[in-house]
Amino acid sequence: MASQHLQEGIREPSDGKKFRERLNGAGRLVPELCSSARKNIKNFGKMIKAWLKRKPKAASRPGEENSTGQGPVTNLQDQDGIKFTTLQRNDIQEETLQECVNMFCACYATWGPGAPAARVGHQVKTTVQRLRKEHLFSDDCCLTFATVNGSLAGYVFHRSFRFAGGPAIWITQLVVSSNHRNKKIAIRLMKNAMGAIPAAVGLITSHPFAVRSLERATGKRVSPEMVVVYGPAMMKASGVPYLQGLPMAGCLVDTQFFADHSEVLDLLAKMPDWSLGALEEGKEFVAVVLPFENFRAFMSMEFRLASTLSDELAAQCAKLFSTSYGVWGRGAPPDRVGKRAKMSVTWMRREIFFDDRCFVSLALLENKVIGQAFCRRFWYEPLQGDVVWIIQLVRALDGPSDVAAGLVSSHPYAIRALESATNTRVDPSFLTQHAVGIIRSSQVPYIHKREITGFRINTEFFVDHTEVNAIRDGDPDWMLGSLEDGEEIVAVDTEGELKQVEQNDEHDGVRDNGSDARTTIGEFHRPLRAGDLQQQPW
Repeated sequence: MASQHLQEGIREPSDGKKFRERLNGAGRLVPELCSSARKNIKNFGKMIKAWLKRKPKAASRPGEENSTGQGPVTNLQDQDGIKFTTLQRNDIQEETLQECVNMFCACYATWGPGAPAARVGHQVKTTVQRLRKEHLFSDDCCLTFATVNGSLAGYVFHRSFRFAGGPAIWITQLVVSSNHRNKKIAIRLMKNAMGAIPAAVGLITSHPFAVRSLERATGKRVSPEMVVVYGPAMMKASGVPYLQGLPMAGCLVDTQFFADHSEVLDLLAKMPDWSLGALEEGKEFVAVVLPFENFRAFMSMEFRLASTLSDELAAQCAKLFSTSYGVWGRGAPPDRVGKRAKMSVTWMRREIFFDDRCFVSLALLENKVIGQAFCRRFWYEPLQGDVVWIIQLVRALDGPSDVAAGLVSSHPYAIRALESATNTRVDPSFLTQHAVGIIRSSQVPYIHKREITGFRINTEFFVDHTEVNAIRDGDPDWMLGSLEDGEEIVAVDTEGELKQVEQNDEHDGVRDNGSDARTTIGEFHRPLRAGDLQQQPW
């Protein structure tokens, strides 16, 4: 600004008076600018001194040593003085675990009905050894804890893993000190455990506040449909030992953990928007939240001819068969019975993928083959046309799966097409139980808030029903009623026959035809026979 005054004055030398006035103005500005600069420099100097005098903090990246000597650690301190620390399994000292044990024994829960009589009413206890066994069982396990003035205020054990193509975390134990409730510590513990990358998160708990904390930490509601669809697969993928093989019904898992539920039941009675159902003795709620945009987007479908299938994909196809297809049954050589049938790339290219009339449709998740259908198209003279023969159909046992498929339509043929695709008849009782919940969860704008009556949804789509009424009236097996103008039929199908098929196919733990029933619902394929492969290299 001073230079501006000077330049303007110099451009007008003919007016001496104006020049002197502007020069004097500039002269007054220069000291003001200098004074301001000195103050800023002085303040900046104070900031530098304060920074240099600060106490050393723990390393911010795994692998750096911190002042406590506990190795890799991440420390974050909130404005209210609560400090959050994450330690990897191998960097957790015994005294840290002992503090967790002390808090668990003082704050976690008391035994209730169903527990041994001598325990009822007493605090549930744990030990350092048990924490290591159940919550620190692999290098992917971590401990995140909160401290206030150096004292433990809460902690969470968690494990990182991959689920359906994305990052995931399973929270194995969450405890907050009774002296530090209502400070959102549970929410902040979960956020620190999750980090910055969106991840699927799951936990089991008997306490609704833990579920609410999960929702607030992720910004997403826990829906019962999501729990039913993804809960079992996510628990299995987590690798948490005590979760494996636990029976699950609805949103409850039978852990046989008979904690006292009196406080929890009182809380549930005051939560009208609770959606995970009632709590039963010895059971806990399953809660999962998925950053859904990260899932299924990783999945793609690809088509290859025999000549364009790369060696890498061919090896993945052979591996998928060998790990997911089935086990040898009666009639196979004795040394193979009960073992998985396997396939080599050499045999695959010779026997089922031998020319360019052969093709394969591949389902890939993060470039990994999780499903494959080998086919061949050929001319059939008697019918004067091409036939497509499905030679082999396999899907990964641990791949993402759907438990239901649904649509709304005014046309009975659309309903029958859905039944044909899922190999299951639309069940009115299943519709009564799940149709509304699935439609509400779909978030499809034009249907998810519409009025549903019985098996009908009022979409206000006023197409002519003359043809569809005639088709419906001529179908003696039609069970979904009639339509009013502007309405459509709700149809939802499920793999409801899966368990029955598995029971029918299974004898003494060995499948007769060498195929896993889970891969064959609604699918047609040539079963593997012992004689087919007896002379082949595996």
